[in-house]
Amino acid sequence: MNNCIQRRELCLKALCILLLIVSFPENIFSFPAPEKKRFTKSEYVKQITEPIGGNGVYGEKINYPDLAIQAGLEGNVIARIFINTNGDVDAVDIDKSAGSVFDELVEKAVMDIKFKPVVQNGNPVKTQFTVDFQFHIKDN
Repeated sequence: MNNCIQRRELCLKALCILLLIVSFPENIFSFPAPEKKRFTKSEYVKQITEPIGGNGVYGEKINYPDLAIQAGLEGNVIARIFINTNGDVDAVDIDKSAGSVFDELVEKAVMDIKFKPVVQNGNPVKTQFTVDFQFHIKDN
């Protein structure tokens, strides 16, 4: 009986992973990445800032994909975020990947967040910092 349950759970996980692959076919094939804005990363000082509305905005923008939960996928994405003098996101680099499903989710969500501009000597400056996004399934 236990073997039957284990096989059923394994089949369910395999099905969920297959659904993820079908849902995100661009993750399977190597398509050229769209061109990003050209900028010099050395122009950005390393100083953390927070989103307008507080750090809780990250959680509001990022929802754990249901298919990833069903497939038991977990991981951490470390994103380097580049903020311009207006507080807009210029770019997001993934320093540590948890797989394209999570990476793309983080990148798209962060690009929509407005940040508090960093001010040094009375002038706004471009800044960069990293944020660790954790995707872990809670035990019930």
